[in-house]
Amino acid sequence: AIVEALHDSDIGSKRLTVQKMGALLKTYGDDFSIVKASRGAWSVLRNDGTILVKDPWAYTAGFIDADGYLTNTKRGEPRAGVIATGARGRVHCENLYKTLGCGVLQLDLKVHKSSKRSQHRLQFYSKADLRKLLEGVEPHLRLKKQQARAVLELLGLGRETVAKARRKELERVVKWENWKDT
Repeated sequence: AIVEALHDSDIGSKRLTVQKMGALLKTYGDDFSIVKASRGAWSVLRNDGTILVKDPWAYTAGFIDADGYLTNTKRGEPRAGVIATGARGRVHCENLYKTLGCGVLQLDLKVHKSSKRSQHRLQFYSKADLRKLLEGVEPHLRLKKQQARAVLELLGLGRETVAKARRKELERVVKWENWKDT
């Protein structure tokens, strides 16, 4: 609506730069429910006040790449999750939980006895939740794409003898990807 109004006015004849658009959003964004959200990105607010994310899977993939994990337990069970701290992190985890409709939300965990900052987690334990999460985010992942593919394949393997060898290989891939930096 802002861009269309610009084209109809005399300002529309001038080139619209990022700086000009940013200034316009700061000035008129509230009128169109456009606000500056986390990390300086412009977002659209819903009627209930929550931030509308254009593609929740792409957003979640970025969150997993930055502050998430994909791993296997000692018993060989795949797990995934995202971790955030502070009040803003709590909002992110709550919104992801509501948007994705799966996972286990854990809020206000203490990192250390003397710490005042709280930690928030959205974790995925069940096969159904993991499959839904990983199938949605896999095309958008950049850093943890190989791990996601390995975990998805692990979820599809049965308990046969042939599958046990492949299961071990996939568990090693996930473990290697987690520790290859060190």
